[in-house]
Amino acid sequence: MPVRWGLFVWSLLATPVLAEIYSWKDADGQVHFGDRPPAGQATEVVRPRISTIETAKIVPVKAVAATAGVVMYSAEWCGVCKRAKRYFTEHGVRYDERDIDLNDGHRADFEALGGHGVPLILVGSQRMDGFDAGLFETLRAAGGH
Repeated sequence: MPVRWGLFVWSLLATPVLAEIYSWKDADGQVHFGDRPPAGQATEVVRPRISTIETAKIVPVKAVAATAGVVMYSAEWCGVCKRAKRYFTEHGVRYDERDIDLNDGHRADFEALGGHGVPLILVGSQRMDGFDAGLFETLRAAGGH
């Protein structure tokens, strides 16, 4: 590859991607999406949602700092997260909820853990993706919480 093409490709790869997705309604109430907000139009930045994990599984983790108690990365719209919270409340489980949509720091921590869906639950140094009461109690017994 000639040097100038190599530099061109390198410059593309080195350029950070800062694209955002915008949504807005037109005069007829139709919702539109685009990568540039229209001039003079009220817009909203759209954040892609993380999926919900329907089937729980214990995930082996190499580098999770042990948490003090139970930590759940969640999202307000997540039905499985609501089910886990209800279970925690009914069984007196103290937990630290970290909503990944409301707090960029929580989202960054979630992504650093390799999270692909919510809920992501940490118990000590153990991790469960999704929620299952039996699996949770297994983790909780092993973690002493």
